[in-house]
Amino acid sequence: SRPAAAAPAAAPPRQRPRWEAGCRWLGRDPEQLDAGRPPNECAQAWRYGFHATLKAPIWLKPDCTESQFLQAVADLAKRTPRFEMPSLQVDWLGGFLALRPVDALQAWHPLRRLADDAVLCLDPWRCPDRRGANQGTELQRALVRRWGYRHVFEHWRFHMTLSDVESHDPVALLHRARLHFSAALAQALASEEIAV
Repeated sequence: SRPAAAAPAAAPPRQRPRWEAGCRWLGRDPEQLDAGRPPNECAQAWRYGFHATLKAPIWLKPDCTESQFLQAVADLAKRTPRFEMPSLQVDWLGGFLALRPVDALQAWHPLRRLADDAVLCLDPWRCPDRRGANQGTELQRALVRRWGYRHVFEHWRFHMTLSDVESHDPVALLHRARLHFSAALAQALASEEIAV
């Protein structure tokens, strides 16, 4: 049988306002065993926890161990200099609510470079997976065949998911989320770790 899927991700440090606000919003702290039940309109985000994907979830190759993969992620983290995270806002992305950069991330931005490095450096550990290889545009299908995911490199979009795709009252949900995260997003935050 294959090992569980692994996904390198960006997450705020524990016990920081942004982390606490995200966990309260989703109604779940991933470090707690008893996760309870998801709030309305957040079932998918609740399941995955508060994070932003750097490299889409992968199955490890049969000859790769979890400890080897974790060491590769640790090596990536060690060679990535600490940097200030971009300013974020609560906004819509493809029909769901998320924390997203206020300004578009340019190719030179350290967060974008980290995501690119995660795709490149950790891809040798990925067991080929063709899910989605026949969907989307020709370019998207080619990206899935090569990298296992269509949202890579210039197509990558930093986001921390806050809701499911459909909402019964999107205006009220957006207003509530902006109020909930306003204090946490007002504080600067540095990127110092990579989560898996």
